[in-house]
Amino acid sequence: MNFNFSLLINTLILILFSYLIGSISFAIIISKILVLKDPRFYGSKNPGATNMLRIGSKTGAALTFLGDILKGWIPLYFSKILIPNLPLINYSIIAIAVFLGHLYPIFLKFKGEKEFLLP
Repeated sequence: MNFNFSLLINTLILILFSYLIGSISFAIIISKILVLKDPRFYGSKNPGATNMLRIGSKTGAALTFLGDILKGWIPLYFSKILIPNLPLINYSIIAIAVFLGHLYPIFLKFKGEKEFLLP
């Protein structure tokens, strides 16, 4: 079996990068940009698109939803560009890292968003 240490290091860096990207809360960023209530202290107290809708901002909810989609897509896209022959299991692990960052963001003391989008 041929072990590729460089591939391992690159994959670990991508996993860390993906977790950090997943930790970005677009609901909080967009609520500050649009001068809305902080979704962590209103409604369900969950910083997500549905709570942005509860705050009364369809635009904020749509932008939060778009940001959450992009934070899942961007790490996988860049992984494909940076390491074109990355094994499929590595992409799966990278996607899980983004998801875990979304649920347990380091920037919010590991209290993040829920995994559902329901009004």
